[in-house]
Order: sequence, then C-alpha cells, then structure tokens
Amino acid sequence: MSLFNRALIIILLLVSIVFWLAVAAVVLLSPDELVSVLKYSVLFLEANITLYTQLMVALLAVIVVLASALILVIELTPSTPSAVQLTQVASGVAMLTTDAIGQRIKHDMQALPEVHEVVPKVAARGRSVDITLELRTGPDSNVTKTSEEAGRLVRDSVEKNMGVKIRRLLVNIHHEPYLASPQPTARVVPPSASSPQPEIYMPDQGPGDTTRAPDEKGE
Repeated sequence: MSLFNRALIIILLLVSIVFWLAVAAVVLLSPDELVSVLKYSVLFLEANITLYTQLMVALLAVIVVLASALILVIELTPSTPSAVQLTQVASGVAMLTTDAIGQRIKHDMQALPEVHEVVPKVAARGRSVDITLELRTGPDSNVTKTSEEAGRLVRDSVEKNMGVKIRRLLVNIHHEPYLASPQPTARVVPPSASSPQPEIYMPDQGPGDTTRAPDEKGE
C-alpha cells in the first residue's frame, strides 16, 4: 500500500506541475486568448448546465474528496515497524527484521515432534518484540508439556541466540481432530455354482400315509 500511495502522489504532483506551467505560459504569452477561452467557457456552462450535469459534478467531487481523505489517513497512520534493534551489539546499531525472527522460530520449532505446524506472528516493539505462536498438534499431545517446551525453545532461540528481548509471548494450541475408525462391514458370500446342493426326498403321500422321508444317513 505504501508503494501505491507513493506512485499516486508522484503522478498527482507531475500533473499539477504540468498544469500550472501551462497556465503560467498562457498567462504570460497570450493573456487575450486566455480571457477569450474563459469567456467562452462561462457562456458554454450557462447554455448547457442541467440537473444531470450538476449531479455528475457533485458525484465526481465526492469521489475525489473521499479518495483523498482515505489516502491522507493511510499516510498519517503510524505503521508497525518491521525491524527491531538488537540489544547485544555494543559497537553500533544492528537491526533485525521480524520476518527473519519468524523464520528462525519456524526452523527451531521443528525439534518438537508433537508440533505438526507452527505459524509465528512477530511484532516489533522498540527494542523488544511480541510473539504469538499458532501451534497445530496431534490429538494425543500433552498441552501443558507442549506449551512449556515451545515457550522455552522460543525464548532460547530469540533472546539467547538472536539477542532480541521478548516483551510478550502467547502460545495458541490447536488440536487436530481424531480420525474416525472405519466400521466393519458384513460380507455376503454367494453360494458357489459348483458346490453340491442338498436334495430332499419327498415321496407322494396320501391323506392317511404316514411314511417319513429317509434322512441323510439313508435310514
């Protein structure tokens, strides 16, 4: 956004310079022509001014005013510094960017096997920093132990190894959900065409016939 603001300001300044140079040249070299142009412009406006023209001019003015006010607010709002001064350098002034601190934290957090993903957020506060760690851990990890180890590792990495003082350290842990175990499904095996089917012998029986069918043993 800062680059866009600078480019817009440069363009506006160039347009303003060209416009006022043209006005100065016309006033100095051709004042009579300038007066004629102004008179023609006034007559043209008097003849063609309508409600639609008034609304369009008012809308354009509102857009320009709002855009200018927005750019002015953005330029006057103090931006968050992206670098912090090192405290262990006595021979001069050394600055370290917050991005470099975040990359170092991500690299050092790989030593914790319980942490699957880490997103560090580092904000410079003069000669100290505020650090927020977003940790994603497994569902079976120990929250207290993981928090203590992550905090100790970050303080050793930032304060001892990099020489940057930590003003505030916040650790947010997000558990990964448990994976649902698949339910066993019953498998129906169709009978094979080659397997022998049992045959049942049923003789013709009359109303009074009590003869039993022979069993499988041939009785």
